[in-house]
Amino acid sequence: MRAWRSKIAKANSVPDYVILHHSMLAELARSRPVFHEALRNIVGLGASKFKCVTDALLKIISTA
Repeated sequence: MRAWRSKIAKANSVPDYVILHHSMLAELARSRPVFHEALRNIVGLGASKFKCVTDALLKIISTA
């Protein structure tokens, strides 16, 4: 997930933490959500980020 986050951040010319904070990555790794609705429980994953990253995150989590 860190490599994906870094790639997205570089493409948008922003620091990695703007895409997702390290604590969010840790929570995603711990909880390993498999549905979009489960991602809504991740603190800090607001509506705009939710729309932008959920499909990619679920794909990454399911293949890890």
